[in-house]
Amino acid sequence: MANERYLLAYTQTLERAPYVSGPGGEPPYTLEEQRTRLKPQLQALAADIAHVPAVAMASGQVVAVVRLNPQALSRSAFPQALFKHADLRLLGSRSAQVKPEGGRAATKEKPTLTTDLFVAASPEKLNRMLPLLMADERSAPKDPIANDFRGFEAIHLMSAADRVKPGIKEKPDDVELVLHYDTQLDSDWHSRFRKFAKQVGVELDSGLEFASRGLLFMAATATRAAAKELAQYTFVRAIRPLPEPRPLEQPRILRSAKSRAVLPSELAVDPGVSIAIFDGGLPVNHPFGPWATAYEPFAPHDIGAPVSALTDHGLSVTSAALFGSIKPGVVAPRPYAKVDHYRVLGTNTQDKKGLYRSLALIDDILAQRSYQFISLSLGPPDPMDDDDVSPWTTLLDDHLGDGNALACVAVGNNGEDAHPECRVLAPADSVNALGVGACTASEGVWSRAAYSAVGPGRSPGLIKPDVLHFGGVDGDPYLFAGVGGQVMQTIGTSFAAPGLARMAAGMRSHFGSKLSPMALKALLVHCSERDSDVHPMLEVGWGRACHSLHALTVCPPGYARVIYSGKMQPSGVLRAPVLVPGGLSGKVTIRATLCYSCGTDPHTPGDYTRAGLDITFRPDATNFKIDKNTGKTSKNPASNSFFKQHDHLAEDERRLLAQKWNTVMHAEHGKYVTSLNAPCFDLHYIAREPGRSSTPSGAPEIHFALVISIIQGKTPDIYERVQAEFPTLVSQIEPVIEIESAIST
Repeated sequence: MANERYLLAYTQTLERAPYVSGPGGEPPYTLEEQRTRLKPQLQALAADIAHVPAVAMASGQVVAVVRLNPQALSRSAFPQALFKHADLRLLGSRSAQVKPEGGRAATKEKPTLTTDLFVAASPEKLNRMLPLLMADERSAPKDPIANDFRGFEAIHLMSAADRVKPGIKEKPDDVELVLHYDTQLDSDWHSRFRKFAKQVGVELDSGLEFASRGLLFMAATATRAAAKELAQYTFVRAIRPLPEPRPLEQPRILRSAKSRAVLPSELAVDPGVSIAIFDGGLPVNHPFGPWATAYEPFAPHDIGAPVSALTDHGLSVTSAALFGSIKPGVVAPRPYAKVDHYRVLGTNTQDKKGLYRSLALIDDILAQRSYQFISLSLGPPDPMDDDDVSPWTTLLDDHLGDGNALACVAVGNNGEDAHPECRVLAPADSVNALGVGACTASEGVWSRAAYSAVGPGRSPGLIKPDVLHFGGVDGDPYLFAGVGGQVMQTIGTSFAAPGLARMAAGMRSHFGSKLSPMALKALLVHCSERDSDVHPMLEVGWGRACHSLHALTVCPPGYARVIYSGKMQPSGVLRAPVLVPGGLSGKVTIRATLCYSCGTDPHTPGDYTRAGLDITFRPDATNFKIDKNTGKTSKNPASNSFFKQHDHLAEDERRLLAQKWNTVMHAEHGKYVTSLNAPCFDLHYIAREPGRSSTPSGAPEIHFALVISIIQGKTPDIYERVQAEFPTLVSQIEPVIEIESAIST
């Protein structure tokens, strides 16, 4: 296979590009307008504070909700000067829709996306905001505190009604508490909260809680009346029904005289590569001995004994990760990697609180062992929440933020439910994971499987599912290797996810460490296929992922695919050249996919990701614009819209599209060759941190991968032309282990 057109790697260090930030915009209101608008709101705030019982104040603090005008959403517009001067602590945020009274968004017919900030302070400090607003010195030109007030749309006290979600029953029922909680700042009121909960009739389960950055999740038992009483506690963010465990697909035996599962005799292509699967366990007599290791729960995790229905599900998920959908009577393909299957379900996880036991076990395993590939097909059964992040999503994003692992997560089988119950299930809303839906076929004509959950996801990851993979349908189910040569069958996204993890592990096994997890993620998205006229993006994401390892790693005629992969520092700006060879005519298609990983802030879902890679396309390196006002020539070549969100949109519009801070971007455009002169993409790493208007010091470097394809069907040798014209910039990524010529499903 020496003549194969393998992927090309950009072998040089990317050039650092110049960057000059643009001027900040004017706030939506004048100070005088805000004095008129906010004065009655601040007076009402003071009156409401007076009715909060002292026993319900966490460390003597109450919580106010500050709604920002959509025009004041940029990081630089954050009211840091005001919050610091008034000694207000930012607890978190959430997304909201608003029809503002002023600013650009006031002219729009429909509500606009904005952010609610949760701020905590003593009643005395919050009550000082009104005289601060009305003070004469605030009228000074460019006063930073006055400018911060000018970005407010509204302010009010967070009420108990704001905290109690629908669905809590009148009789005692299992509920989930979400509290604002910082392990360093809030330990003093933790015991007092427990006492308050007992007083109002809420029973907390001390062994079932999960702390993450800025949030504390707790399992409890409460009536709706008791939940309303507990909701008076000021640091409670939400009280919501605790979901039942997600129902898992039950495989059944395929009844046919020819239905025999024939497994290969070879070991995995690379036994050093493992996929971690968290599921119902494996039967003792499972047939995957050479390729799969079953791990039982360890102390102190009380998962309980295995359940046969759950181990059957675990068996089928493991078969999908090893072989894909098998063919009866035909030897299954050799596994690319091994599977480490962790049983995280059992007799003690069948009730609502049991999911917390599974969650804690998964957290411990990921903290103790490093995996490059993870497959997850379980979680809560309810669609993800736009306002509050699930502890499952929080956990997964925490472990994936460093970019060293690729997780494929099933989006759920609720796609036929009415909206919004049909939306993706947590933790498939993780921005650092691939949310995997199911399609009807691995090749040829396809569509979304009707049962597969749909988007949109939660901002900034609105494109969920990310991709689809074969999950089986009635008449063409997913087939698995069962015990004793049996062939099992069923359908579900539970099998699309490990099937896609198998493809990623296959690339890693054949190419070794030459392809990072971020590069593998970018390739899976980049090579997906979608007809925009047939497949709505909110149903299929970026499209059907490749089911062929050969198609993922070898460029067909008329294609040249180049991978840029590395790490970036905060405020770094790198220039990635688009290697268009000379001698072309007409139009050339440029397809680009950018993926990166980053830390997240679950307590601020309105500003969930801690990093953004702003990407700008510059088609002509010789075209520099001159500023009409200053007469100065720009330091950068003129930009051209590529990813739709960019260069010319206001901050609120970019937020609404949820692309500025999105960890996956993908697009393709046809460009006339005559308009291209040393084209490039500029990548700008923007770091942020809740409560800061400037770049935080010490922000971590992030892993990124950018895949660019140059496509022109009438030039079948375009790959060879790129190699010939840029011999010092690219080299083939050749496999360390030979790739099989035809591998699918």
